[in-house]
Amino acid sequence: MKTNEVKACVTRQLRRLQVLPEPQRRAELAELRRGVGRQPGDLPALWGALLADMPEQLQGSNGPSKAEWAVYTALTLFALHQQGEAGVSMNQPGRTLGSAVRQLAEKTAAGQDWTESSVLRRFNALATADSMPEVSHHLRGKGSRWIIRSWPRICINTSLWTVRRMSVCGGAGTFMRTPRRKPKRTKRRIEMDTKRLYVDFHVLQTVPPSCVNRDDTGSPKTAVYGGAVRARVSSQAWKHAMRVMFTEEMSDAVETGYRTKKGTDLVAEQIKALAPDKDALKLAQKVIADAGIKSDDKGTKALFFMSTAQAKALAELAVEGCKDKKQYKEALKAAPSADMALFGRMVADDPSLNYDAAAQVAHSISTHAVQNEFDYFTAVDDCAPEDSAGAGHLGTVEYNSSTLYRYATVNMMELVHLLGAEKAAQAVRVFGEAFIRSMPTGKQNSFANRTLPDAVYVTLREDQPVNLCGAFEKPVRKSEEGYAEPSKMALKQYAKELYNTFAEAPEQSFTVGTGLEELAQPMPLNTMLAVLEKAVEEKLSGNEV
Repeated sequence: MKTNEVKACVTRQLRRLQVLPEPQRRAELAELRRGVGRQPGDLPALWGALLADMPEQLQGSNGPSKAEWAVYTALTLFALHQQGEAGVSMNQPGRTLGSAVRQLAEKTAAGQDWTESSVLRRFNALATADSMPEVSHHLRGKGSRWIIRSWPRICINTSLWTVRRMSVCGGAGTFMRTPRRKPKRTKRRIEMDTKRLYVDFHVLQTVPPSCVNRDDTGSPKTAVYGGAVRARVSSQAWKHAMRVMFTEEMSDAVETGYRTKKGTDLVAEQIKALAPDKDALKLAQKVIADAGIKSDDKGTKALFFMSTAQAKALAELAVEGCKDKKQYKEALKAAPSADMALFGRMVADDPSLNYDAAAQVAHSISTHAVQNEFDYFTAVDDCAPEDSAGAGHLGTVEYNSSTLYRYATVNMMELVHLLGAEKAAQAVRVFGEAFIRSMPTGKQNSFANRTLPDAVYVTLREDQPVNLCGAFEKPVRKSEEGYAEPSKMALKQYAKELYNTFAEAPEQSFTVGTGLEELAQPMPLNTMLAVLEKAVEEKLSGNEV
């Protein structure tokens, strides 16, 4: 592939777009944006724009050539990043990716080591991309639009697979990777029950067009898995939805805590209830400081997870006039709420106050490949004159639809250590119900995407947790049956193969919905949760720690 010819071809196309009349230019850019995330040749409407002025020797005979990928990626991403930037050209000849990334990394480092910048970590993912679709995916974010301003130069490099050799130091050389730190060794509990018990939750759930969880650019989050771009919903988004459900719908079944910077206010409320004549807020601020948590007049410096029982215990010590700071720390260590035990607590000011999370929640990914789409919308000005033309507002929203594989696991012995056996069994039932029924609320008013699972598979294991995402390492192909039914088949077959090779079959299994009958007898959700709680209670009998 002759790079100068490709560069010249892209440059001619960009110049042609810039001199077109405004209506025609906008129309062509909109057409090009439709090609983002697709392969060259997928959209016949783009053939003329892509093949115009392209030398015949650069065109592929059996599929897109590297040259066609370069031109296609350059023009479609240019059109995407040019959207909404009518007064600014998103093409500035001569700028290199390496120097631009370093410039932005230094700018966002805020006086810290720029090699630790999140910008650099993000572009390291670009450097390790091993296919043009993945390269295109990483170049799409709006965070890239102020960095990548020389589309011919950048897209020639990516199509030649030379991104890895671009220097973040601003010139030729080796792409600098963020230094990997050695993992810190943590001290484990010495006294620990040798018995193991894990409850694994596997959920298949179809979500219609939606933007459940978006990134910093407003796009639905995605991940590359098995060489294909998948829809993704972060674990943090789903855990937040679960905690909201705990509070709003399950407060009678489980005690919840507060993750907040207003911890002093929680303690002050308890002090007021015990001693109305005291300056509750001032006393609460002193208590929080004595407990070793950094705070000021506005509250704690960082988010702090606190249960109502802990706030009450601190208030009682304050009203009693306790001078022993160790007692304040002990009050914050004891009596965690169920969600604190499940999701953990990290206290940078004092690691002794940390709780190891008993539950782990995986990022949800689609069982199949996806490509994000754009919804172009307008809003009408209700008070505009009747003879006025046009809309009061124009915009786009990015979305996708998918069948998700969701996984979570609960370490029951860790939960027993924090809550006791009886409360632990109740907590895992509530956790299971919230995990199965909850849904993150991103853009829900625009898409009304609240759904329930297609199938649920729950296991009790005494060896280790087992994530079954390997069932979808090879993306499920589209078929007349959609994606949900083939996904159930893939999950079932993978689990059975795994139990015959690397892992023992679960001690007990439960399913909800159809399609997984070979793994366990299906039952209604509420029945399954009740049976699960009882089974856990029996397993935990005599295992208080």
